[in-house]
Amino acid sequence: MSNIIKGPDHPLVNDRFYNWHDSGGWYFGSGDPEFWKFSDTLLKPGGSLLDIGVGAGRASLFFALNGMKVTGIDNDPIKVQQANELASQMAPALPFELKAHQLDALNEPLPEGPYDTVLLSHLVHIDSKQKAFDIFDKALEVLKPGGSIWVRGAGKESYSYWDLSYQALTGRDPNIRMLDQDVIVHPCDCSGEYRVEPTLFFDPLDLVNYFSQSGCQIIHSQTIPTEDKMNIMYGEDYNPEYPMLVGGMVSILAQKKT
Repeated sequence: MSNIIKGPDHPLVNDRFYNWHDSGGWYFGSGDPEFWKFSDTLLKPGGSLLDIGVGAGRASLFFALNGMKVTGIDNDPIKVQQANELASQMAPALPFELKAHQLDALNEPLPEGPYDTVLLSHLVHIDSKQKAFDIFDKALEVLKPGGSIWVRGAGKESYSYWDLSYQALTGRDPNIRMLDQDVIVHPCDCSGEYRVEPTLFFDPLDLVNYFSQSGCQIIHSQTIPTEDKMNIMYGEDYNPEYPMLVGGMVSILAQKKT
């Protein structure tokens, strides 16, 4: 495991990121604690980072605070606004570069690179595996040779996939249905509001096969759940007070060959 790099020791950062019990904050890296373990590989101080699916900016802020110029994109205008508001709140005390833009990564060109690092840390709500691969193609095009890419998505070896598949087959809930063996449409509130939307589930070797066949060196790959860990969602006991016995993600860290 790589050496873990944390954010600057500043009251504004500590209050925002390190307090589990404060409903106004979150644990530093809580959105993606697995990639946090590999922060010394992904982090390139003075370099550039593209966050595809920036969300509220939690992952991006980590890299911006550690000296990277961050460009975030998201198709959800509310999330883009939240990310930019987060940056504006913290920038007066901690100078850094982070700007989020509304953009559809599937149907529009990505912001011009090249980038040292690309994140797709929550690739979930998409309705086909081929569309995910199309986004990966675009991401590799704007990634520098020798640059790193991190991808994380939902995996089939999870309680969620088994449970949703069963509900889709039984037809108990008309909002739950399978588009194909990889995609299940279901109610979800992870965006902050209740929506019925698709979730793409990856097979264990999908990401490894794609990136190895696309000229990348695989640095790390993991399929979760991990049965001997309390928090199966992330594979580590980052918050042992609230163990999660369900979940399941697949992730990969790859380096574009020079």
